[in-house]
Amino acid sequence: MITSNLTNEEKSVLDLLIQKIKRNQAALNDYQQFEALLSKGGISKSQLFHVLSNEGYYSWDSYMNARNHAVSLEDKRKTEVNIIGGILGLALLALLLGALKDK
Repeated sequence: MITSNLTNEEKSVLDLLIQKIKRNQAALNDYQQFEALLSKGGISKSQLFHVLSNEGYYSWDSYMNARNHAVSLEDKRKTEVNIIGGILGLALLALLLGALKDK
């Protein structure tokens, strides 16, 4: 069962990281911090990397490289829509679980 153990401060950091990721301004350490917060928030590494591996990425480095160098519409769709949508969906789930836990 997924349960969230994020503090209010960690939820705020996760919100900031979500914004950086959406704007393609996240550095490698941001993605690693994002991963750590999601893990603490109840989202396993395997759940998170399932989203990446479905598109052929097996590390944050390989994903970031592809996202920063995407030229074709297909590559942009793959890195922007599929990956970002999936990982941000998991982040929102962690935040929602935290909100429900707080009530």
